[in-house]
Amino acid sequence: MLTSLEEPSIIFIDNAPYHSRQINKMPTQANRKHEIINWLRDNGEEVDESLLKVELLKILKRKKQPKRYVIDEMAAEHGHTVVRIPPYHCQYNAVELIWVQVKGHAARNNTSPPFTATKSWIY
Repeated sequence: MLTSLEEPSIIFIDNAPYHSRQINKMPTQANRKHEIINWLRDNGEEVDESLLKVELLKILKRKKQPKRYVIDEMAAEHGHTVVRIPPYHCQYNAVELIWVQVKGHAARNNTSPPFTATKSWIY
């Protein structure tokens, strides 16, 4: 789909999990100690395995990097820009605004079970 868009395009997406897969995701407090150590080593940090998890988390805070998303990188490769809609602000999402109108029309004009007549006027 990215190749079919005109360059440059701006792509608006929400923060759904399938849009938010991170590249080199930084571990959190929920990760195991060995996962934190591996991430730090993979990112160029010399780490002593005898350190406590709390100490490793302090090192992580110093190494904090901006989040990078797979979809953003893919879009950038094709000359596009991704803009993420903030969570819980569906009023900025055009698809949500249209969907509200579709549901409202269906509610006003549909006397049969939900959305059976909707398909006929959408397509």
